[in-house]
Amino acid sequence: MAEALTTEITPADIEAVRQVARVHSLDRYLSALLAPRAIRTDLIALAAFAGEIERVPLVVSEPALGEIRLKWWADWLNDLEAGTRTGNPVADVFGWVVRRRAVSPTLIGEAIEARAQELYAGPFANEGEYRDFLCRTEGSLFRVAGEIARTLRTTVGGDRFDDGPSGEAALMEFGIAYGGARQLLRLPMFVARGRWPLASRGDGVGVVDARFVDDPDMRKRADARRAEAVLAARTALAGARSKAISLSPEIRVGGLPAALVAPYLVALERQGDWLTSVADIAPLARIWRLWLAHMSRRL
Repeated sequence: MAEALTTEITPADIEAVRQVARVHSLDRYLSALLAPRAIRTDLIALAAFAGEIERVPLVVSEPALGEIRLKWWADWLNDLEAGTRTGNPVADVFGWVVRRRAVSPTLIGEAIEARAQELYAGPFANEGEYRDFLCRTEGSLFRVAGEIARTLRTTVGGDRFDDGPSGEAALMEFGIAYGGARQLLRLPMFVARGRWPLASRGDGVGVVDARFVDDPDMRKRADARRAEAVLAARTALAGARSKAISLSPEIRVGGLPAALVAPYLVALERQGDWLTSVADIAPLARIWRLWLAHMSRRL
């Protein structure tokens, strides 16, 4: 690390956070390894935090248990300024990052609060509500990564990089695209738990029961909803890329996980029976794609 650790944060804490990030948020972890040394640990801590809250809906057996876990993170955020150790390395290290980098607590709070929507069986009421969920989860976390990355800004020819609203808009769109792809990758796991984490069209899809598997008409409608979600993620990616032409190198660091959206969407389109199979990309392909985006500065 470029900066010495405080007495409250130890190398053991950093290593524990690294392990959580690698296991539960691999895309962000690998992206962070390509970041400049000055913010590498910060982005790894963000990856670990993102992985911790994203997995809550998939590891609890009852919505109430998930609400308790997310409430713990909400309380942690409210008490962050006190700087008190919680005993949870992810919370302690990421809290240290948030305070040191002056990261917006509002964005973090949105990401925590929105995850609670995945705890319940029903679908999102409409496309607008689903997009809002993606904005508040991955969109907010991409913007947090951008806030961390902006601390790298340097003077070039007397002018500072300043993406302004265009940078915020691009990071949000990249977050929506990445979140949409991630949601589709996790879809079989949600369906196995009786939940449908996509938008409703008022056609009955979202009530995941025996009819969903055995009724050909219901399955056809579910396939159509999934295909629409794939198209929405692809559209968001195209929109983000159109906004990203003039992004500073620093902001591109924050958006690097979005380089995996296109290969994820290809894998989803080739998935076959998405109820029983898992779509993913090969480990080496993931590393290569991130490295290529990093070197070319094209997401």
